[in-house]
Amino acid sequence: MKPHLPAGNRQLKSGTGIIEQGVCLMPGKCDLCGKTPQYGHNVSHSKHRTNRRWMLNAQKRTLFLQGRRVRLNVCSRCLRTLYKTQ
Repeated sequence: MKPHLPAGNRQLKSGTGIIEQGVCLMPGKCDLCGKTPQYGHNVSHSKHRTNRRWMLNAQKRTLFLQGRRVRLNVCSRCLRTLYKTQ
């Protein structure tokens, strides 16, 4: 049985981002610090290991850099640091 994919250009919301035709469009890298997803295992009580990813909390934000408005994918840690320095 084939997995169900959205028809046409329809978009579905999921817990990890927007899914368009079976591909997650969530930003996978912070443009300021370069942080990327971490990889590891879920470990059950029986010690059975399954692969998983810890996604970073990246947000699309418009920031003023060198007097210009720039739209960037920024992780929550960088956003917090930017707000603290202003």
